[in-house]
Amino acid sequence: MQALRPLASALRSLPAAGSHRLAGIGVLEVTDASLAVDHFLLLTSGAVSERSHYGAAALSAPARAEIVTAGVRAFLHGYLPRPAPEPPH
Repeated sequence: MQALRPLASALRSLPAAGSHRLAGIGVLEVTDASLAVDHFLLLTSGAVSERSHYGAAALSAPARAEIVTAGVRAFLHGYLPRPAPEPPH
């Protein structure tokens, strides 16, 4: 979880112009940086919190890693740029 903090902090600090720069260089397709940060945090740390019943139940490190990895995959699935469709022949 601590390894995600710099990424979450970087995402949260992106102004609207930064989100357009990320889209411009093809890293992420982001139109609302604040919403993207919310999605990232909910899919990673939020999922860990929920599964652990907000810390009441212990989660093993492998279980946390699996949840966070799945959350990152879901985030990237939603925010990675899609290739342009091929024109019909």
